Amino acid sequence: TTSTDARSGFSNYGACVDIFAPGSSIVSAWPSATDGARSLSGTSMACPHVSGAAAVARSFRPQLTPSDVTSLITSAATDKVADSQSSHSLLLNLHGLTCDASHDSACLTNWTDWSVCPSVSDACGTQTYSRSRAVVPGCGAPCGPLHEHKQCPEQYPPCPSPAPAQELNTDAVDLIGKALTLSPASSGVAYTACVADLSSAGESLPDTPGPNATRLDLGDDAYEAVYFGTNATNGLANTFRFFGTTWRSAFIGSNGVLTFGAGDLTYMPSLAAHFGMPRISTLFSDLNPSSALSNGVFVEVLGEGVDMRFVATWDSVPFYGSREADGTVTAQAALFLNTGAVRIAITKIGDCRFSTCSRAIVGISSGATPPRPFVQTDFSAEPRCAAASPPP
Repeated sequence: TTSTDARSGFSNYGACVDIFAPGSSIVSAWPSATDGARSLSGTSMACPHVSGAAAVARSFRPQLTPSDVTSLITSAATDKVADSQSSHSLLLNLHGLTCDASHDSACLTNWTDWSVCPSVSDACGTQTYSRSRAVVPGCGAPCGPLHEHKQCPEQYPPCPSPAPAQELNTDAVDLIGKALTLSPASSGVAYTACVADLSSAGESLPDTPGPNATRLDLGDDAYEAVYFGTNATNGLANTFRFFGTTWRSAFIGSNGVLTFGAGDLTYMPSLAAHFGMPRISTLFSDLNPSSALSNGVFVEVLGEGVDMRFVATWDSVPFYGSREADGTVTAQAALFLNTGAVRIAITKIGDCRFSTCSRAIVGISSGATPPRPFVQTDFSAEPRCAAASPPP
């Protein structure tokens, strides 16, 4: 608006406008000097006025939610903008944003009934229930809260994640001796996680490489394409559905990863590399299978029906620059071909001698950019699985 409370010629107008604020001939800071200033006009001058009013409202009533602040600003506005060309003529009124606790009893409506918590079968994650009340129009400026929220007491299952992954220090991995199972949700593009203890004090893998397992001849920072085999019943190629895409093969990488569509030579683990392509990071770190003696990287197909799985095992594979005697990793990924579940098991992480193996990534990726802000999954804190293998 202008100095006469008329709508500025450059102003927005119509149904999209919630409130008008001063925007013409506003004295603004200017980079000509440390105390530089200039008279400017534009919607970019009006927005800071409203933002400042929101800050003032929160300073009086810190408990206000964003919707509360919006309601308070619009209810305190004066109806005086000339030629608004909108359904209202509301002008920002800073003086109406202060509050007076003595007005609470007379100027706040009764609380509504508390809302009902959703059923455990219909929701996931943290759920809340709430109640609300309103300011009586034209009554005053009460200080009491307009909304109250409480956490539902029920224990809801974790929500499926489209990007379950965790970055860890290799000298402090709390997943050693555990099996992590990631199961696709009904959408196929998000996964739920659970964790189980491995048998024999965490020293035994769910599937020890057997006599029919194939040992891959992988060098340092290398990969090899491996097919999931053929179904003995119908003669068709086995497939694995991962984040909604069906694959007949995977690239087994020397650095503790399976990738889809292409191999990956990245040896420095990072979340950026992890999310850069479809992959399963069993224990993504700088490993060197060419330094393994009798052990190494093995693949095989086991089981049948819902338990049929493609298993890739990094069995006592040394970190880069380490010896097989003290600096090895034993980790395993099982891809359950008929359910889409992924099981990651880790039984050993030895000493790392170089910075490239001081960190590791565990988790899965669709290859798409993760949601922002990205929140890592604390896999060790996930619910307990009924068993190390996913249920049928």
